[in-house]
Amino acid sequence: MKAIGFMELKDMGLGLVVADAIAKAAPVDLLEAKPICPGWFFILFTGESAAVSAAAKTGAQIARERMIAKDEVYKLSDCVIESMTLTPYQGEVKSLGIIETKNLVAGIRLADLAAKGGRVELMNIRRSVGNAGKVLLTFTGETASVNQAVDSIRQHEMYQDFGVSAYVIAKPSKALLEQM
Repeated sequence: MKAIGFMELKDMGLGLVVADAIAKAAPVDLLEAKPICPGWFFILFTGESAAVSAAAKTGAQIARERMIAKDEVYKLSDCVIESMTLTPYQGEVKSLGIIETKNLVAGIRLADLAAKGGRVELMNIRRSVGNAGKVLLTFTGETASVNQAVDSIRQHEMYQDFGVSAYVIAKPSKALLEQM
């Protein structure tokens, strides 16, 4: 199982410096290193737990007071990290589970909860740019499994604190899926 780390900085130039230092500090993969809204820079990286921890520590030492947020999430299912790439989902979508959260950590933790439940398949975890860091998580499976996963997520403490909405679409239209 892997870990994921992220940092937000209030200095875009320093963000590039920190992203470079993170990539050099330990064997991690940079998934994102870019401005997310005026004056803010976002860095997302993944790797084994020790590497993510070391890279995050290095990044925090350089960023210091210019760092807005930093977090690491450990023991993630590999499919959580795969669903964060910009690659469109290629599998069959039977029913669609949709979860919106207020921040990335909540989205990642709830995606991991859904994945570890074993009866749904993660599609995407999308962080919105310029929208206060909200995250949209989508997953698919049989309607009963998707409903069960959404119900389980709604009951989770992380959703209680940081969830925005949770929906199920049984048999989503082809037109909708083409837009996703």
